[in-house]
Amino acid sequence: MSLSSESPDWARVAEAERDWVAPVLVTVVDTSGSTPRKIGARMLLEAVGECPTHDADLIHPEGSIGGGAVEAQGIRLGFEAWRRGGGLVRRIALGAEMGMCCGGTMTLMAQPLVERPTLVIFGLGHVGAAAARLAAECGFRVVGVDGRAELMEQSRCWLDDALEDFDPETVDGVPDGAHVLVVTHDHALDQELVERLLGRPFASLQMLGSKRKALRCVTRLRAKGFAAKDIDAFRSPAGMDIGAETPAEIALALIAYLVKLRRG
Repeated sequence: MSLSSESPDWARVAEAERDWVAPVLVTVVDTSGSTPRKIGARMLLEAVGECPTHDADLIHPEGSIGGGAVEAQGIRLGFEAWRRGGGLVRRIALGAEMGMCCGGTMTLMAQPLVERPTLVIFGLGHVGAAAARLAAECGFRVVGVDGRAELMEQSRCWLDDALEDFDPETVDGVPDGAHVLVVTHDHALDQELVERLLGRPFASLQMLGSKRKALRCVTRLRAKGFAAKDIDAFRSPAGMDIGAETPAEIALALIAYLVKLRRG
C-alpha cells in the first residue's frame, strides 16, 4: 500500500506513525502563481539518520509534492523537522536559484508524526540517571540500559523502556533515528558499545568521558579501520562544554546538547 498524493490514504499514514522510526508528513499548505502542485498535495518520508547532501542520494518518498527541486526541498525540510522534534513551515520561491522557471511560490509544512525523539542511555549510574530524569522532563522518550537491578529500579520512573543487559542483541536493537548516549561505569565497555554502534543512522551518538579518553577511543577506532565519516559523526566528550562537574551539571550539559540539536 502506498500514499497517493491525489487521494491520501490516511490508513497508510497511521501505519507509518505506528511502524516507522522517524515518520514525517510534508504537505503543500499554500501556493501562488505557477506551481507543479497545489494546496493539499502530500508526501510521506522516513527521516532516519542524516539528510543526504546531494539530491541524487535523497530518499524516495511516498506521494509527491511536485518532484525535482521542490521535492528535494520538502525532503530536507522533513529531516530538519524530525531533528528539531516539531512541525516546520517554509515558503520557497520556484525561481532561477532552484533551477526552475515556474515563477510561483509554495509553502510547505513538515510534520513529524512522532513528536517525542528517543534517547537511549547505556548506563544508569549517577550521570545516566540524572540524564534520564532531565531528558524525560524535556520531552524525550527515554530508554535505559543497565544490568544493575538496583540502579534500574531507581531510574525506572523516568524510563519509557528498560533493558537489563548489554548483549549484542540489545545493542543491535537500538532503533535507527534515536539519540544514543554511552555513559557506563566501565571504559572498556564504553569502547565496545561505541564500536558496535558506530556507523548506524542515529540522530546522534555520544560517549561521556575526558578529552584523553575520547582521543584514545578515536585512535582505536581508526586503528580498527572504521570509516572516517562515521568517526567524525561520533561525539566525545559528550554534551556541551559548560565546565560541568557534578552529575546533575553533567546531565544538564548532555541534555542541553540534545535540545540544541532538536530546536536548531
